[in-house]
Amino acid sequence: MDRAKKVNLKVLLSDTRLFGIGEVVFGDPDDYVICVKGNFSWRFDKSPPLNLSIENRTSRVFHISWREPFHKNGILSSYKVEVVAVESFLKSHVGWNSSETVSLDSYTVTRLHPASQYNISVRASTSVGYGPATTILAYTLDDVPGPPLKLKMNNRTSTALQMSWNEPLEKNGILVNYKVEEVAVESFLESHVGWNSSETVLLDSFTVTGLHPASQYNISVRASTSVGYGPATTILAFTLDDVPGPPLELKMNNRTSTALQMSWNEPLEKNGILVNYKVEVVAVESFLESHMGWNSSETVLLDSYTVTGLHPASQYNISVRASTSVGYGPATTILAYTINDGQYVTFHFHKQDTNRLQTSVYYKPSFEPNYIHFTSYCPLSHKINTIKTLTKRIHTHCSQQNSKMIETQNIINNLQQAGYPITLY
Repeated sequence: MDRAKKVNLKVLLSDTRLFGIGEVVFGDPDDYVICVKGNFSWRFDKSPPLNLSIENRTSRVFHISWREPFHKNGILSSYKVEVVAVESFLKSHVGWNSSETVSLDSYTVTRLHPASQYNISVRASTSVGYGPATTILAYTLDDVPGPPLKLKMNNRTSTALQMSWNEPLEKNGILVNYKVEEVAVESFLESHVGWNSSETVLLDSFTVTGLHPASQYNISVRASTSVGYGPATTILAFTLDDVPGPPLELKMNNRTSTALQMSWNEPLEKNGILVNYKVEVVAVESFLESHMGWNSSETVLLDSYTVTGLHPASQYNISVRASTSVGYGPATTILAYTINDGQYVTFHFHKQDTNRLQTSVYYKPSFEPNYIHFTSYCPLSHKINTIKTLTKRIHTHCSQQNSKMIETQNIINNLQQAGYPITLY
């Protein structure tokens, strides 16, 4: 104690009464020796707990510990732990506070919010009261965010859905991206049910493409932080109807000289509720030249139809298309022939002595040369085509020169009866 010295010290207790003068002897810097004169004693000023630290943390919990104050100044009775939120991604959480009294030198703080900053203070108490606090700032860890808000459809077509949403109320960290997932839950195209797609986007809106018309989709959107994706917000959305695909398996079931009976199956891609079918018939080849180009169009509700009023031994282009509320889709088309009812010319076969077949044009007894009259209002091209068709038949039906000459004279006679000038043939 060579370096010891004496000083006078007035000691003021909590009741502010002056008790007297004592002597304090200072020895080594870390050692204190108290000498008392008179009938009184005193305590040093109270000190805060030591070494307050975070032992462990999660996104919602702190586990903290500390050491007792250097100057206990009495028997320690408890500690008070106070927590105040000073910064948070959840704005309403700022200012939140908690105060707990504990008897040990450690405590687990709960009910915290992810990615938030807290002011944590701990103070000790004796029978006299609480002393000064030790304070630290601490952060909770990030967590997955909450679900995005206000997911809605802004626009839709038959093959696309345009949507938008707001960021989660509880971001729980810096948002990294959003995941948009679509699942087809109902569709007129059975094979499309269960189809799914997933896209990662950075903005709060997205347009899903490649969808199927008149289908229902489960759309979910979830946000992510560095920890991962949070729960999804989900809505059901429908694409609009579109025109249907072509009918399937169009075929002729029966035919006569003046009628064709057909049937078909509904389109593979209905793209909505089917309203009706349109059956269109166009004559593309006929022995009756005036019948060429004739056409008919009928709307039917069933998947079969009989076209009547046709011409014998004629070829027709028959097309069928289906419709939804949007309109008619593409057609399925076939070529079909009416049968020859015996009124018109056909091949005549007979056997020569040389065992070779000879062919010529055969006119049945009911045949009447009802060709387009030259004075009719039909286009001149139709009348000329009548002559070409008749003269072509001479070369396709007649195998011998004499039969060709006979057929040529028959054509001349028939055309003259129809008023055709001889200069045309």
